[in-house]
Amino acid sequence: MTIGGGNAGTHQGVEIQVPGALASGRGNNSACLYSDIVLPTASWYEKNDLNTSDMHPFIRPLSAAVDPVWQSRSDWEIYKGFAKAFSEVCVGHLGVEQDVVLTPLMHDSPAELAQPFGVKERHKGECELIPGKTAPQVAVVERDYPNLYKRFTALDPLMNKVGNGGKGIA
Repeated sequence: MTIGGGNAGTHQGVEIQVPGALASGRGNNSACLYSDIVLPTASWYEKNDLNTSDMHPFIRPLSAAVDPVWQSRSDWEIYKGFAKAFSEVCVGHLGVEQDVVLTPLMHDSPAELAQPFGVKERHKGECELIPGKTAPQVAVVERDYPNLYKRFTALDPLMNKVGNGGKGIA
């Protein structure tokens, strides 16, 4: 996980200072070497995790062999900490917001076949801008910032109806 930044500013009268770069990891990897803040993530042998690949249709569960050392935490615990802190500090500044989100044409999906006989370039005038066919899909999503932690740590109610369709699991 690496988050670039280096920006400072204000939002509705609140001063915001973003570190130049934030990384999580262990050892001398390049992301950690160039970061202002490094979060101590647990190693593969110190956490229960799921490992996936876009090349294979299965999920590999990993079990912790030893407890995390020093202040190391799993990625999940780090993300939960960010979500909880953000949910607390955003009250009064961010509420339920709507954002426009662009989603790329995904690999191994019907959208990938949107241009079956060669890709045409919009910026060269070879085709019209058609969301989901010649351009990313456009959607409006609702962000409930004060409830980010609750939503992040809850199982979606649709799981009972639809199931988990990822990686061939139904």
